[in-house]
Amino acid sequence: MLGCMTETQRIWAERFREWKDSGKTLREFTEGRPYKAVTLAWWGSELRRRGLLDRAGLRGRRARAAAKTPAIRLARVVRRPAPTSVRTGSSGVIVEIDGARVVIEREFDAGVLGNVVRALKEAQ
Repeated sequence: MLGCMTETQRIWAERFREWKDSGKTLREFTEGRPYKAVTLAWWGSELRRRGLLDRAGLRGRRARAAAKTPAIRLARVVRRPAPTSVRTGSSGVIVEIDGARVVIEREFDAGVLGNVVRALKEAQ
């Protein structure tokens, strides 16, 4: 496939590959070179548009590494409230809500119970 490229395209493809492999920014790489950053960026864009960078295997290290990275699978998590149960114990009432257990003794403070219920609602 390299034979399909002109000499000019080969030169710019090699410069583009060297830049990608360098890990430098475009401006850092082109500093002190006989061509400008915008020219190298244009050639990279042009060669990619024509499919010459891929066909010639001249992708940068990052692109090759990304191609080897397995896809990440995502799962959607939907929280569903657990069933609520109320049962009586020997000392009072036990309330279980979404895995939380509250024991309400016969002599309880209504204000504290209200705070606990509000906290459980906010946690959901």
